[in-house]
Amino acid sequence: MKTVPGLRFGGLFIAAVAAGALLGFGIELLVTTLREPLVAMIVEAINSIIHAGRFDVVLLAPYRFSWAIASYTGLGAIIALLAGLWLGAWAHRTDSSQP
Repeated sequence: MKTVPGLRFGGLFIAAVAAGALLGFGIELLVTTLREPLVAMIVEAINSIIHAGRFDVVLLAPYRFSWAIASYTGLGAIIALLAGLWLGAWAHRTDSSQP
């Protein structure tokens, strides 16, 4: 099977590099997306522990964030991860079929 001309650059398969970049970006975006809901849950857990133990202690301020923004960035992370996986599978199939 012939490869598409222009996909190799100096012995480096560009599709594999692009797949790695998309996967890295998707993982970074997923971690960034999960950070704010996790912080809000941790603050709530600490407040419930403090409130259950002592009633004369000032609680932590509740952490507010937008679920809409978190869901949009989460959707972008899933799309980037799926695109990176698809491109990586395509690059592996194209590269392994060569003699």
